[in-house]
Amino acid sequence: MWKIQDSDIRELKLRQIHIEKHPDGGSQTTEVIRATVRVLCACGQWIASSPAFEIWLVIWYAIDDPMKAFTLRRMKYNPNEIKQRGKWE
Repeated sequence: MWKIQDSDIRELKLRQIHIEKHPDGGSQTTEVIRATVRVLCACGQWIASSPAFEIWLVIWYAIDDPMKAFTLRRMKYNPNEIKQRGKWE
């Protein structure tokens, strides 16, 4: 089992950001944002010779401007779309 450490994350790229419409009755001071993130992780020094994978995540988060608060609302990914990279033994 591979427990991912901070040092295993080699790339973290924000691909898309969309501001969602306010739900009925929702606060007009809080924005809900949907973002697509690409993450590349490697367990070892070199991606080509170490177990590595690439995953795409969709996250929803909210920012409340007056309170200066950030809240993670939801995160989603498709486990069938995790792409192995590098060398797996």
